[in-house]
Amino acid sequence: MDADLAGRLAKLKDVKSFKEPVLEAVANSIQAIQQAGQRDGLVEVIIEWLDESKTDMIAAAGGARPFRKIQNVVIRDNGPGFTKENFKSFSKLDSQYKAKEFGCFGIGRLLWLKVFSEVEVSSVYRENGKKFYRGFRFSVEDEITPIDEREAADDESCSTEIRLKLIRPEFQNKRSISVDDIAEAIYRHFLLLYVLKTVPEIVVRDGEERRNVIECYRHSYNGQEPEQTDFEICGHQFQLLQQKLNTKPTEKLATGVYFCAGQRIVSRCEKGIDPRVCNSLGSNVNGADKPFMYVGLLQGEYLDKNVNPTRKRIVFPTEGCEGDQGEIPFEPIESKLLEKVNELVRIYLEDEFAALTDGSNARLQRFVDNEAPEFKGFVNKFREQLFVAPQESNNDVYEYLSRRFFECEKIQKKQVNDLISADWSGENAEEKIREIADRIEPFKSYDLARYAAKRRYYLGLLEKAISLDDDRYQLENAVHSLVFPKGKDSTDVDAFNQQNLWLIDDRLAFGHYIASDLSFKKNKTTDVDSLKRMDIEAIKVYSSGEDNLIAELSIIEFKRPGRDDYSVKENPIEQVMNYVDMLRKGKLRTLSGREISNVRTVPYFCFIIADFTENLIDKCERYNFVPNATKDSYYGYYQRSNAYFEVMNFNAMYNKAKVRNHALLVAAGLVQPSS
Repeated sequence: MDADLAGRLAKLKDVKSFKEPVLEAVANSIQAIQQAGQRDGLVEVIIEWLDESKTDMIAAAGGARPFRKIQNVVIRDNGPGFTKENFKSFSKLDSQYKAKEFGCFGIGRLLWLKVFSEVEVSSVYRENGKKFYRGFRFSVEDEITPIDEREAADDESCSTEIRLKLIRPEFQNKRSISVDDIAEAIYRHFLLLYVLKTVPEIVVRDGEERRNVIECYRHSYNGQEPEQTDFEICGHQFQLLQQKLNTKPTEKLATGVYFCAGQRIVSRCEKGIDPRVCNSLGSNVNGADKPFMYVGLLQGEYLDKNVNPTRKRIVFPTEGCEGDQGEIPFEPIESKLLEKVNELVRIYLEDEFAALTDGSNARLQRFVDNEAPEFKGFVNKFREQLFVAPQESNNDVYEYLSRRFFECEKIQKKQVNDLISADWSGENAEEKIREIADRIEPFKSYDLARYAAKRRYYLGLLEKAISLDDDRYQLENAVHSLVFPKGKDSTDVDAFNQQNLWLIDDRLAFGHYIASDLSFKKNKTTDVDSLKRMDIEAIKVYSSGEDNLIAELSIIEFKRPGRDDYSVKENPIEQVMNYVDMLRKGKLRTLSGREISNVRTVPYFCFIIADFTENLIDKCERYNFVPNATKDSYYGYYQRSNAYFEVMNFNAMYNKAKVRNHALLVAAGLVQPSS
């Protein structure tokens, strides 16, 4: 069966960097040296730059240096050479030659042509007691083209040189790179081999600089040998190597647990690993002077077999997938594997985790106490499963808790539904109910607490508004607009969403229709032909029969603080009474046009918010209104119009709203009742 080389290359969609084919070539050299059992193995990576005289200079530490672009990369090793068996495997796509020993897929050389235009291979190898030389080109157009095959001279040492030539423009480095950058990439990719001390010497150089890759490891090695643990999951053998390093985590090599396959790092475990590992396990965890980094390397034959062809991820089975013979039996290998890994990591990092947990708990406590009390019950219940870095911002903590809250809530809802729908025959019903209540408890107060927390913000705005001593007119308008936007009614969705009628009375928000600073003529539920305006009017409709609608009305009137010029006929109490009389003489109807049947006897609840000057106190007493114990509110009843009055000052309005909101927090279990 012929293979279309160009077609195969087109399918390699996720190759992003020139480093990938370089690392594949280095891996081939390492494997060749390991197969031969050489103790003096050497791999050289030689960078050949594009003509530097034509490149720009860029700023760098210690002065300017050229922005050099890669042209060719040469990988040279002193391994046993490109034997006939190696060449046969090279000539066969998807060769399984090294699959068992190194988990290879036989497509590494395809990455060479994906990134570079041409590859030249030259090698000296020994077979049947003689040495031979083989050289050939590898390209998309001509595939394999022999250059030379001959018997090698006695002074020619066994070796292989892979010359990756003419990097394609789309893979050209877009930023300046150095020999150190490439050495670090090799170190990261083969970190497992460095930890196991089974890697030959690898050197990266160009015409000026030379770096031995092992120095990257030696720089971070703290003299402590890695801890190795072997275990079995779902019948598969795995091994976890854990090591603490004296170096700071970087973006290129972060602290964490890494999947490995074919003796190489594949990817960092992001999902399912204790967040303390990925998010905060870094330098100076225990206050020590030396930097700190943790690396866990997870390997096993299962990972070797299930890494994707480009070695960027492990492909675990997905629950519910179907095959030709029906549903494939599902083994939760990934979840069980990471569960075991977490167990081992927590034991190995017990001291570091203790320090991080203390910091996380303190940060979470400050956050739920001061910023988001709606999460308090959830944090108290699941504290051991939650982690945030002590220095995490409020926004990041909020996003993290929101995500974890809804993840846990989803799980708990399913478990609660399963418990409720299960057969309780022969079970202790009291214990079942207690178990369900215990599962619901951390979530039930969330919405209530969030609502109370949001209201606390508006309480702060009200407190700010009533402190505007320099402009008393501004205070009246500010408080009015905070309660309900002026010139709007509840048919305006945006205006209704901005209302805070609860600052006066929680029941007001449930009105059928609410109008703010609109004339009687514009009011959609009355037929009073007047340009006079109530500050706020709310009508709540009840139904006592198909043709019998009854209602109650509320009127709110704000008065400018400090006003003391009220007369017998011109005062807020008389003003609101006149509004009531005007409404009684007209008609009331719903927004759909249906008439209110008890318009003559409808009860009115009237709220007047004003400063208690001597003049206003005198008017309250004239109408036989009764003060409360603190004398910041007066209560009365206007019998002729069946109207109930509450006159309060701005401080009383604020204090009463604050008490009501505190009651919500108490109900949510977030604060203790006031003594």
